[in-house]
Amino acid sequence: MLHRLPHIPNPAAYVGLYVYDFGTHASVGYTAAEIQVLRASAEFANGEAYQIYRVHSDGTIELRGVRDALLEMREAMVFLRTDPDAATRDYSFLREAARHKPTPAEIEVTLLRSYKLDPPNAMALSYSAAVSHLVSGWLDGVGFHGSELFLVGVDAVNRLDDPSSVRIASSQLLAAFHREDRSSADVLRFTDQRLQRVYEPAISVE
Repeated sequence: MLHRLPHIPNPAAYVGLYVYDFGTHASVGYTAAEIQVLRASAEFANGEAYQIYRVHSDGTIELRGVRDALLEMREAMVFLRTDPDAATRDYSFLREAARHKPTPAEIEVTLLRSYKLDPPNAMALSYSAAVSHLVSGWLDGVGFHGSELFLVGVDAVNRLDDPSSVRIASSQLLAAFHREDRSSADVLRFTDQRLQRVYEPAISVE
C-alpha cells in the first residue's frame, strides 16, 4: 500500500514527475532518470514507482504504476507534409506556442527531410515514452491539429535516426517547471526528503 504523500503546495507543477515509495515513506518529485538511479541502487531497488499522471481541479492527484522499461524508452510523433513550407510552418508554430504555453515535459522538435518517408518533409517531436499523454494534451491545448499523415510511437524514433534523414533545424522545448536531473549522489543523499522538488504556487497580482 502506498504511504501517505506529503503536502504538495502546487500539485499541478508535478504532473509527469514521479513518486517513489521506499517502504517506510513516499517521496514526491523525482524525474524518470532519478527513478532509474534508485532502481540501480542495492539499498532502494525494491521500492515502488508511480507517475503523477493527472491533477484534478480539486487538487486530487491521480497516480499510475510505472514499468521500469518505460522510463528508458523514447517515443516520437512525426508529422509528414508534401509541401516543405508547411512542415516549416509546423515547426515554427510549435516553437512559438511553447513561448506562450510551456510544455509539460522536455520535448525535442526537429524539422527534417527524409526520402525514406512519404511524403518526405517532416516535423518531429521526440520525448520520454512515459509522458506521451502529456505531450498529446499539450498539442491539443495549443491548437496543433497535425498534418496529412503522421507516425507515432517508439518505432517512429528509429525513423528519425535513419542516416538518410537531413536535419534542417532542431530545438529543445523546456518544461514549464525546472526538471533537470540531479546527480546520482544527490538522489541517494536526499531519499529522506518527502518533497524532492518544491514548486511554490504562483502569486497572483491584482
